[in-house]
Amino acid sequence: MQKPIRWGILGPGKIAGSFARDLALVEGGRLTAVASRNAERAADFAREFGAEKSYGSYAELGGDPDVDIVYIATPHTFHLEHSLQMIRAGKNVLCEKPMGINQAQVRELVRPVVEEVLPDGWLPPEDEFYVNPTGRFVVGGPMGDAGL
Repeated sequence: MQKPIRWGILGPGKIAGSFARDLALVEGGRLTAVASRNAERAADFAREFGAEKSYGSYAELGGDPDVDIVYIATPHTFHLEHSLQMIRAGKNVLCEKPMGINQAQVRELVRPVVEEVLPDGWLPPEDEFYVNPTGRFVVGGPMGDAGL
């Protein structure tokens, strides 16, 4: 039997509640922890949706070795900050849309991931790199586009 994917939720709002309800239906997925700026709110959410742990800070969620991936469900203006915080903590991230509020934020968010995936020292020029509407990384140049 495969080990379950242990999820954390950052930001226990309405959309996070929908996500948690759906996650309960996914074989192999488990809600492990939830974090809020308010410890009581996190604890209430954890009780309602069966999370094992709750935290009153996002840093605590990022430091939890029992969380494999974090669902970012905070307001749009915080997606960059919170996603990067979790990436830097070594977590996989699923960010509620949009990833950022503009192209510069999306680029800043994607950069550390792309740097890890692409060969050392290779990143496309600023004007040849974007994320298309399907969510695929795209590099374009004189020879055309190549999806990554």
